[in-house]
Amino acid sequence: MMNAGNRCTWRQMEQAWDSLVGPTIARHTQPVRLDRNTLLVAVDSAVWLNELIRYERVSMLARLQERFGKDNIKALQFQVDPQAVLKKCSPAMATRPS
Repeated sequence: MMNAGNRCTWRQMEQAWDSLVGPTIARHTQPVRLDRNTLLVAVDSAVWLNELIRYERVSMLARLQERFGKDNIKALQFQVDPQAVLKKCSPAMATRPS
């Protein structure tokens, strides 16, 4: 559950997501929620899930903690959820067949 400080952090994180993680990762991810200082991130495929867990988790967490504080974000959790990632795309992209 988010308290007032987390809500502020959450809004800032959503707005800065692309610049924080970079354009390539941003195309395949979307922050979903911040719960008990763990950020849940939706990923559009199992391939990207594996890539993020194996190669990007540590650096992503470091950038997020640098920006929002180690007390606000203590861990990252990833889950495959293509629909969550599609919601941030333009309407033309969201309706494009797979």
